[in-house]
Amino acid sequence: MNWFLGIFLAAFLAGVSASAAAAAQTSERKLNPAEKWVVAQVTAGEIANLSEKFPDQGKRRLSAHFLEDLLTGALPGVKLHRNGVRITDAIIDEPIYLKNAQISCEVWLDHCLFMGGVNFMRATFTGVVSFDDSTFTAPVDFDAVRVGGDAFFRRAVFEGLVNFLDADMAGQFVADEAQFKNKEQTAYFGGMKVRGLASFRTVVFEGPVDFGAADVGSAFVADEARFKNKEQEASFNAMKVEDIAFFRKAVFEGPVNFGLADIVGNFVANEAQFKNKEQGTTLNRMKVGRASFTKTMFEGPADFYMVDIAGEFRADEAQFKSKEKTPISKA
Repeated sequence: MNWFLGIFLAAFLAGVSASAAAAAQTSERKLNPAEKWVVAQVTAGEIANLSEKFPDQGKRRLSAHFLEDLLTGALPGVKLHRNGVRITDAIIDEPIYLKNAQISCEVWLDHCLFMGGVNFMRATFTGVVSFDDSTFTAPVDFDAVRVGGDAFFRRAVFEGLVNFLDADMAGQFVADEAQFKNKEQTAYFGGMKVRGLASFRTVVFEGPVDFGAADVGSAFVADEARFKNKEQEASFNAMKVEDIAFFRKAVFEGPVNFGLADIVGNFVANEAQFKNKEQGTTLNRMKVGRASFTKTMFEGPADFYMVDIAGEFRADEAQFKSKEKTPISKA
């Protein structure tokens, strides 16, 4: 009997092993060559640079399902290296849906082309996430996303709706030189919490933008940023910045609202241009440590009503060009 049970158990285990192997092979067969190579690279802790491996752009496609499983650790037989997922020059032409996902690794998806919608609503990234130089041709939803490290979107291009409402960044949020190209839909950053630096140097917003009630734990930098929508406002209403807010040489084509903003350190808008002649610039009830508008130009009315400035106010060589309204009603 023991001999019979031993043979039966051995046969059963062999069958299970064969089934598992067959399942693994089946899973492997579903991966295209680019995906197989990406798996090999990331499990070895290396960067998967698809443009180097596959000079033919058409061979760099990754399916959305593959990427979703890879990021969440659900890809059969794949154990991610401690370096996380680092992929460059991939093309993903399907919608990515990772709402509420738990992503327990660093994620680099740089120089990638996302042709379908991207949904990371309420997703949690435990470490750094980077989308540097990537292009998003469809809506992007990072509503209430949580990032345990820094988030990078340097030189990223957004062609559709962008939503970072209530996003929470434990480190920095850096989107220097990014382009928000949708002219009709608002780029939403309202309620965003960034515990470190929030940087939008030389960024371009083609459409309206909303930073209302954003909370920045360090400096907010928008030097040389371009806000190009002439009709709808760029809103910084009730924004809170624990350090300095920089808008040096920024250009605002449309109306601007800084009402009720709380800047603990300095508000520096030297050489900025506020070009809207009708609605102008609203700074009423703004609270700042010190304010500097050296060589700043206001083409339209500037409302400084009940602005609270704890320290120095400078407006050397500033130009207030509006002839219809008094630029500073009360400060």
